[in-house]
Amino acid sequence: MQNNVKFKTLSLILTIMFLMASVNGAPLIAQTAEVKAEAPAYEASEPPAAPISEQPAPAANQPVEQPAQPEPEPAPAGQPAQPEAAVSTPVSEPVPAHQIAGPSSDEAIKSLIEQIKSGSAITEDKLANGIKIIYRKNTSADMIVLKLSTKAGSVYETEKNNGITCLLFDLIKKGNAKMKAEDIARNIEQTGAIFKTNVSKNMGAITLVSTIKAFEKNFDILAECVLTSNFPPAEVEKEKQFLIGALKAENDKMDVACSKLFYKTMFAGHPYALHHYGSVESVPKINRNDIVKWHKSIFVPDNMTVVAVGNVEYDFIKQAVEKRFGAMKSAPTALKIFEEAGKKISEGVKPFTAPREVKEYKDKAQAFIYYGFVTGGVESQDYGALKMLSTVLGSGMSSRLFHNLRDKESLAYQVTAYYQTLRGNSALISLMGTQPQKYDQAVAGLKREIEDFKNELITEEEYSRAKNKLVGNYALQRNTMEDQAEFLSLWEGLGLGAKFEDEYLQNVLSPTREDIQRVARKYFDQNKFVLSVIYPEPKENKTDAPAKKNAK
Repeated sequence: MQNNVKFKTLSLILTIMFLMASVNGAPLIAQTAEVKAEAPAYEASEPPAAPISEQPAPAANQPVEQPAQPEPEPAPAGQPAQPEAAVSTPVSEPVPAHQIAGPSSDEAIKSLIEQIKSGSAITEDKLANGIKIIYRKNTSADMIVLKLSTKAGSVYETEKNNGITCLLFDLIKKGNAKMKAEDIARNIEQTGAIFKTNVSKNMGAITLVSTIKAFEKNFDILAECVLTSNFPPAEVEKEKQFLIGALKAENDKMDVACSKLFYKTMFAGHPYALHHYGSVESVPKINRNDIVKWHKSIFVPDNMTVVAVGNVEYDFIKQAVEKRFGAMKSAPTALKIFEEAGKKISEGVKPFTAPREVKEYKDKAQAFIYYGFVTGGVESQDYGALKMLSTVLGSGMSSRLFHNLRDKESLAYQVTAYYQTLRGNSALISLMGTQPQKYDQAVAGLKREIEDFKNELITEEEYSRAKNKLVGNYALQRNTMEDQAEFLSLWEGLGLGAKFEDEYLQNVLSPTREDIQRVARKYFDQNKFVLSVIYPEPKENKTDAPAKKNAK
């Protein structure tokens, strides 16, 4: 209980610090000593791009209302939306303001980092057959969140079977040796639990959120789905049609289409080029036998990690996992496909010899732009500085892109930047929606803002504001047991180890202003950028196929 109180108090303090800084506009965190970043910060596997507004860009110097927050990336059509787990961590009594702000804020941050490290311990263990277990106790509610994750996703697929992981995890809940799809759904709903799946470029996961009382029953259902899914032919065809429909709908969205074009261009010939939902060309060709074989390749003990967060003891979790999965046989030869993909990722993106520009035309009234550079990945010592840089560049209404290109110059409907969380190589990307007549000016503006990071140090105010944002996000993104399990699973899947979660804040706050300028000079080469554009189809030639520039 004492450890959990520390975590709850820490979360409260971080949140209050963030909110006070946002309201008062005063620097919250003093300069830190010059320490090089050793590890990355978190970012979604692919950021959800908000829909482009049809309204015109604001006039120069005209106040702008805060845009609506972007929606999460939608699940394929036909996949019911799952409610979020409402397992919020109760907060303790508010901390007096003088204890968290002012001249001693730097010392407060150091103290908070120590509290993180001394808080609820992360337990790591392995069953005899190779299944890894990661556990963190949280006594805020009589709940358990269990996430079973595997290496999977588009990184391990080919153009021919791209989307097979998405289909597999959608079908996990659609029938097994003991239950039909409707039986699974009904039994889960009767206990108020949540049972859902998700995939990314390099991971597939099954998540169970349950009360302790109903956990054994619900975990039995999850285990049966993993061990004996029978992939009914009718369900396979139904899910394929749902996914194809969702992909077609996505391809009609300018931001999504531009994102896919960008990754395909930047990572040509690399595992990151493929989208984790697949393509309208590949999904129809995947059959039931393909899915059955993929299931056998994915769900082997050496490729399975169980992450649990909840108000029970570790022995309870270990016994529950061992009871259901302990008899699975180790299959090290099945890991060959993952080793081959890992080798390609380690080899990295082929060096650029020139900028890569590609443009597609659609029957739209607006233009959408993705502009970015290849960078080091999550294991790079530059990750923390790049995370800080992307925050200053394009995170929120106080960012340079929003303030300069939208507010002052009226060039954008939407503008932001993000730094992708990937191993090996990653990318720092700016994206913008604009009017066609402002396209050239918009691209020039993006390039100018990037160059400014190379030529000048960011200001002290920008530096403090970025730190405040990262601290606030840290607390807000870990507000539930499910959030906490998600991060533990993420770091483990990226090869950083679950215990990186306790080191995260220190690593993202350590880069100096000089570190940020250094990484800008290292990666922002205007001879090696990628520019992907979705552009309105010429009126006189709307029936022609989209034109593309050849990427070099």
